[in-house]
Amino acid sequence: MIRLVIVDDMPDIRNYLAEELAAASEQFSVVGAAEDGTEAVKLVDSLLPDVVLMDIQMKTRTEGIYAIRIIHERHPDIKCIALTIHEDDELIFQAYLAGAADYIIKTRSIDTIKNSILAVVNNRLLLRPEVGQRLIQEYQRVQNQENRMKETMDAMWIAPELAKSCGLIEHKAVVGPPNARKLAVTYGFKRWPALVFFRDGKYLGAVDGLRLWADLVREADEIMHSEPHYPPSVGIPVRSI
Repeated sequence: MIRLVIVDDMPDIRNYLAEELAAASEQFSVVGAAEDGTEAVKLVDSLLPDVVLMDIQMKTRTEGIYAIRIIHERHPDIKCIALTIHEDDELIFQAYLAGAADYIIKTRSIDTIKNSILAVVNNRLLLRPEVGQRLIQEYQRVQNQENRMKETMDAMWIAPELAKSCGLIEHKAVVGPPNARKLAVTYGFKRWPALVFFRDGKYLGAVDGLRLWADLVREADEIMHSEPHYPPSVGIPVRSI
């Protein structure tokens, strides 16, 4: 029996996949379902399924990719198959880098998903030609853009969504290279992307590095309700520009 966890923010899609996959093969057993990356990671930790079908774009454009990365780091033997409605070369590239075993567009047939599950479980999945070509093209595109910071693009996606979730954010801006590296020294963050928070121009704190959306919102909310203080790398108050 192949134990499955289905992750999608739309209940209808979760139910559809569970019903269709159960009908497609007696080998499949859907043992859990989640509506976001945070819940998915917890389910996988407790249920230890064989395969996770992971939607990519949920609360944020790449939440599923972050969840795949965490699952792959904690449970390298569990196979994650990325499911998405978007034929986006960059998302495909990111999903495989995070540890996805396969990447399937949701409009493909149930048989395609079924065959992918069987292939990854038996470690015999061959990279489909169209996916392989896209990965090559995306790699070349990234290599040819030497001045592009991937972390800046992540921040551009994250900041607007965080502003919607945290009503206290009134103004936001994204700083790209080379200024972002200089600000890292001032505000003491070491990972990318980094979000720095101010109130009335006074430093409140920073969240650096990738994390699941629920964790990001929680940390941002704690920072925004804290009192202004000194950045960790300096001994005087720092005001925003």
